[in-house]
Amino acid sequence: MKKIVLIFVAVMMMAFSSVCMADDGGDLNKDQKVAETFISGITTEKVPYDKLGANIDNGLKKNFDAKAYDALKNEIQTKFGDLKESKFYSFERHNNQD
Repeated sequence: MKKIVLIFVAVMMMAFSSVCMADDGGDLNKDQKVAETFISGITTEKVPYDKLGANIDNGLKKNFDAKAYDALKNEIQTKFGDLKESKFYSFERHNNQD
């Protein structure tokens, strides 16, 4: 009887842990793509402001135009140098949940 209970508990633990595992799935793909576009735009010259501007809110576009974008790229390059590695982290706060 004890063996059956132990096997049942082990199977349930494995099933629960497999459900709770995080993966790089579809939930954050859009946000990750926007962040990667922004980072690659700042670290390289290959991303024009028009492509980056498609992901920016209209309120932010008023203050963050093409000149500000170029100034930010130059400032980051002079202060921090070249980017060696980038990782995507997403922290979200929900309505009064935290």
